[in-house]
Amino acid sequence: MQVCARPHLMLLAALVCGALALPAPSAADAQAPPPIFFGVDAWMSPPARDFARLGTAKVGLYRMFVRWSSVEPCAGCRDWTELDRVIGDAARAHIRVLPFVWGSPAFLEAEPRIAPLDPGALPDYAAVVRDVVSRYGTHGSFWATHPSIPRSPLAGLQVWNEPSHPNFWGPRPSAAGYARLLKAAAAAVRSVDPATKVVLAGLPTAGGVPLASYLAQLYQVPGFSRSFDVMALHPYVATPQALFDIVGRARALMRSHGDGGKQTWITEMGWASVPGPYFSGGSTQGQARLLSESYRGLIARRATQRIGLLAWFALRDHALAPGEADGWVFHTGLFTSSGAAKPAWAALAKLAGGRAGFGLL
Repeated sequence: MQVCARPHLMLLAALVCGALALPAPSAADAQAPPPIFFGVDAWMSPPARDFARLGTAKVGLYRMFVRWSSVEPCAGCRDWTELDRVIGDAARAHIRVLPFVWGSPAFLEAEPRIAPLDPGALPDYAAVVRDVVSRYGTHGSFWATHPSIPRSPLAGLQVWNEPSHPNFWGPRPSAAGYARLLKAAAAAVRSVDPATKVVLAGLPTAGGVPLASYLAQLYQVPGFSRSFDVMALHPYVATPQALFDIVGRARALMRSHGDGGKQTWITEMGWASVPGPYFSGGSTQGQARLLSESYRGLIARRATQRIGLLAWFALRDHALAPGEADGWVFHTGLFTSSGAAKPAWAALAKLAGGRAGFGLL
């Protein structure tokens, strides 16, 4: 997805909280999925109070952007300040974190989107991934040194972000190049914590190399399938039916390559709450209807399609900076940029079996 304006990548009082009428659950979704099935992504990492509210709503996962240079600001050094804060706050709310490590540091590459594939750079990416898992994984040092924080190890480690899109993989996408990066990262993760899932980078449907083509190219690389545990998709589409069709086609391709037993996680999806020509619900109520319809359909397909996680992008709308051009993606939040809940928040909390609450986020 287009994220050139995300602060971390370069990248209305409450609205009808709890009052949205939703269709009665069908037999297919009568048994609620476990809390980690529901997750969110965000433009910026939430403060502790936001995690507490996510926990009350039983939204059990936060997908976290980790800029490589924020962990390794100088070659070989480590800065865990922000990760410690976010993972600690999430754990206190009984929320697990799925980090994705993206963006080459300036001491290795001229642009963050240029992947670290040179012989001197690839081991550096593997090392920072290894150290993230060593610190926050199943037996991570963070948990040992913070015994008062409930142990909540990573839900997995996602390798890069949207490598089929030129905004995230430069100068042009390369399935073979991404497979190399994935292989190195997977070896690093498994060397310190075999229990931590290696999650494929979220593959988008909006822009870049078409999903089916890119996936087919990945499967042509020897050893690709052994390098990941979970498939990940970013299906930004016009309708819920288009979403179901994309997931079905991706699953069919996985099965044809012997990967039918692996789960698929949707690590980004969403619709805007304002009118627009792209991926929009047209209004806050329309956004809530799309969330409800798409989630119920995915829950009904959860077993047959091995769907293990749904993460909505984003928790809040993005507040435009002076002179910044507007776009649909800035309005996909469950809350406004000022923290007022939209109807979609109540819809998500109801599906998750939690409480939306009232007031500002």
